[in-house]
Amino acid sequence: DWLPLCAPEAPLVRSAVELGLMLAVRFREGRAALNGSFVSPDELEGGLADGARRGSLRIVGAPRVNVLTRFETEPPGALVKFDGITLCDATPCAKRVPTGAHVVVFEKAHHAPARVSVVLGTGETVAARLSLSSAMLRLQADVPGVAVSVNGQTGRTPSLFQVAAGRVEVVVTDPCFARVGDTLELAAGEDRVLRISASRRVAELEVNAEDHRRNAVEAVVVVDGLEVGTAGERLKVPLCSSVVKVKLGVQEWSQALQLVEGQVTKLTARPQQATLVRSPLDPLEVTVAEYAACVKENLCTPPEKGTDCNWHVADLELHPVNCVTWAQSDTYCRAAGKRLPTSDEWEWAASNGGRTEYPWGDAAPDQRRARWKTSEGTARVGSSRAGGTPTGVYDLAGNVWEWTSTSSESGREIRGGSWKNKQPAVLRAQSRSWSDPEAASPDIGFRCVKP
Repeated sequence: DWLPLCAPEAPLVRSAVELGLMLAVRFREGRAALNGSFVSPDELEGGLADGARRGSLRIVGAPRVNVLTRFETEPPGALVKFDGITLCDATPCAKRVPTGAHVVVFEKAHHAPARVSVVLGTGETVAARLSLSSAMLRLQADVPGVAVSVNGQTGRTPSLFQVAAGRVEVVVTDPCFARVGDTLELAAGEDRVLRISASRRVAELEVNAEDHRRNAVEAVVVVDGLEVGTAGERLKVPLCSSVVKVKLGVQEWSQALQLVEGQVTKLTARPQQATLVRSPLDPLEVTVAEYAACVKENLCTPPEKGTDCNWHVADLELHPVNCVTWAQSDTYCRAAGKRLPTSDEWEWAASNGGRTEYPWGDAAPDQRRARWKTSEGTARVGSSRAGGTPTGVYDLAGNVWEWTSTSSESGREIRGGSWKNKQPAVLRAQSRSWSDPEAASPDIGFRCVKP
């Protein structure tokens, strides 16, 4: 209901022209709006003249017709400001806006703003091509995962950063690496690769290894999965190392690290602090009866027969099967869903985690604890109850040597001694011997371990 002021009121038109104004009035029942009040045409003309004389004339400009206008940018996604007021959050978009002269500004992150002056008539499209005001920086490092800062943006290598063109500062902020920086100039639209040399900060570590009697022993020191040296040495390791491990015979000692730059961290690795890292052995040696069941199922081949061999000898079904080769022993364990133990696994069980000389403790062996120094062959498995470990594993000393999966230039390792041995030292948990894997001896049997 707003219309341009025209012909019927010619004096008023002349006054507007003389003032250099474009006027509009709102008519209601023959009266026009002037400064918020409805007046007659005569009153309106008088008011205009009086306002012009006093320089205080306030006139509402003529509103324009709204037309549907489309706004586009390349690339899309720009904010649209129409005469300073946000019109669209992202291009492309279409809005109804007044006709006439306007200023449209397109804004998009990492691009220079585009300002377009337009005079809108009928529906049309306002478009602009935006120019990049940023650059791309691709950071790489010799070590992945290094924390960096690029003009205040943070990330880890390798990483892509979009930054304002111009001066760019790159800083290594990772506490595990030496703090270094680089400054470069990037042009708008540039895509550059920067490789930084990340130097790890180091600290000193000294690990002393001891046996269960607290005697110094040789051992390899492993930090975060990498061998870094031997026990007793002062080692330089990465400051942010997390775990140190030391292998003490059949044991693995480990401890979390909290290193301090400029200080020597000293630790002592002892068996009492070690943890079992292998599967436990079966409590008893494999018997003749158990092996016979495997042969009956055609999964195993029969052992050798002969002097002191237990195969097919009456009343020896619960004695350990002997006169078997390494391959026959391995086959039986696999058929049972198990395997032969390693030499280290065997020693771990026999020494109670490295704490004792013999399976039962440190006392010297006797006939109650082990089947040894006899010419009468094997005994029923588990019959030497006094010689068992505290966890219930029997015959780890005496009765028969036991095959292991560990090999060397001398053959396959056998552990534990047998009924033939006469020297107590042979029955020690740390004692070991070797045999030809093809040998099928009356003093060699085996036990299995769960995989």
